[in-house]
Amino acid sequence: MNKDVKKLMFYTKSQYLLQRLRFLYLRSINESLSGKLLIFRKALFVALLVCLPWNLGKHFLNPQSFIQNTPVSYLIPTFYVQDAVILLFVFASVILLTFWHKKLVVQKTPSAYLFLLFLICLLFSAFFADRLYPAVYLFARFFLYFLFFLFAQDLFIDKQIYRLVAYIFSTHLIFLGVLSVVQFIHQKSLFDNYLFFGEQPYSVYTPFIAKKLIFGRLQIPPYGTFMHPNVLGGFLSVLLIFVSTSKIARPLKFFALLFGLVSLFLTTSYIAWAALFIGLFLLSFIKVLPSFAKWVFPISCCAIIVLGLLFPLYQKTALYLLPRHITLSELSVERRADLLLTSLKMWQKEPLSGWGLNAFVYSLSPGATAFFQPVHNIFALLAVETGTLGALFFIMLILSAVFQSVKNSNLVFGILLVQITFLASFDHYFLTAVPTFLLLMLTLLGASTYTGSTAYEAHKC
Repeated sequence: MNKDVKKLMFYTKSQYLLQRLRFLYLRSINESLSGKLLIFRKALFVALLVCLPWNLGKHFLNPQSFIQNTPVSYLIPTFYVQDAVILLFVFASVILLTFWHKKLVVQKTPSAYLFLLFLICLLFSAFFADRLYPAVYLFARFFLYFLFFLFAQDLFIDKQIYRLVAYIFSTHLIFLGVLSVVQFIHQKSLFDNYLFFGEQPYSVYTPFIAKKLIFGRLQIPPYGTFMHPNVLGGFLSVLLIFVSTSKIARPLKFFALLFGLVSLFLTTSYIAWAALFIGLFLLSFIKVLPSFAKWVFPISCCAIIVLGLLFPLYQKTALYLLPRHITLSELSVERRADLLLTSLKMWQKEPLSGWGLNAFVYSLSPGATAFFQPVHNIFALLAVETGTLGALFFIMLILSAVFQSVKNSNLVFGILLVQITFLASFDHYFLTAVPTFLLLMLTLLGASTYTGSTAYEAHKC
């Protein structure tokens, strides 16, 4: 039997896992209160990684969540499972800083300062919003995630955490891959409720369900545990690059990549396919010309942001890259271009203050679009809602993390940020969907703080 297979079997034996749990339990008993809090923080961080792709949350519907008597998900305050985990993590970190400040060191990275400036812009933009509840709700989430960003920096220095992230992300790829295949075969959700990790109930009879031409037939692509196949595709494309560069057991990596690729293919998300190609290209590039990584990553991010904002100028050219017989693809391109042009007109009216946080959807002029969606570009979305400064600080936050990843010889997270920048330039879910937004936060954390040879090992394997 293969040595790696034996090792994997040993580390997955129930007896071994029980011994590890028993060891952690005994260790936590003998630890001081501050030591228990440190262990509790790590456990919460692991719990966040485990529930990262879940879509479980409590929705609080209110009159300001409706547009023309239609409830809009972006305006509905929702408290997700991930939010509860992060809230506990922040609470434990605050207690440590208050009573045992030497046990927890908050690093003052450039990314942290830029995040703070971005948060201040969000606070001011919340005052300009016509609807108070959606604005306050979104600002509260950004503030909570900012605190998480500050307090979780120390965890990414640990090499064991990096390996743990790789193993958990591998299991996500396998889980989402299996779930996607089952959903595609049955052309509906596996369960008829949200309790299965937040899986959205759907079938061929669901109104406005996504349908694409797959294997010569108009079929429903898999949703996974997300709200749209494109979100699933973007999530998978980032995880595939990360797992492919990680040192984990070969059998686990093989099945993770296999199921992840199958699921990504079934989503038929062309943007996600392109993001995976960009990641693979950059991986090959840094192996051949590693000295140019210092410039290729930030230049790529800037070029992608510009190309995303100029999308209406070459939308007809983009249509030639898609299958011409798919009318849905043409409609998707036209919608993206129309929303981007609309966002430009809105920004020209309020370039400094913006229209207010979470205000894009209900601020659209009647007839501007046929459906209630934010512009499919988070940089344009932030420019409209928070003003020019808010968008610039967010772009600087990403670029700062990219530069820091190169400085720390941590090229993998730099590649992931280029991928996310590309995905965020043609869709909005890295701001409007909690799992992908948290994936962005984790990537920024890794790029800003993970240093040394422990990070560099990943891209050399």
